[in-house]
Amino acid sequence: MTSLAGLIRVVIESLFPRHIIKMDNLIFFAVVQLNLVFGVAGLVWPDKFMSVFGYLMFPWPASYRAIRVHGIVSIAGYLLVVAKLITTAH
Repeated sequence: MTSLAGLIRVVIESLFPRHIIKMDNLIFFAVVQLNLVFGVAGLVWPDKFMSVFGYLMFPWPASYRAIRVHGIVSIAGYLLVVAKLITTAH
């Protein structure tokens, strides 16, 4: 009988094969993750991130609508990157 740790390892290796994760894409993935973090944080706490988005969108004033749109677009972009990784995992 297989152990639970062995079963979990098999499931993780089947979901994320080793050839998907490459170090040359590390900066791209870090930027995507950072964009997702700021987007979701903007959706959850728009009042606290108003000044941060004021610096990020310097020439334009930060509004609740712009913060909400950024959050939705960042989640959609993240899902596109994850879908691309999963579909190219042959």
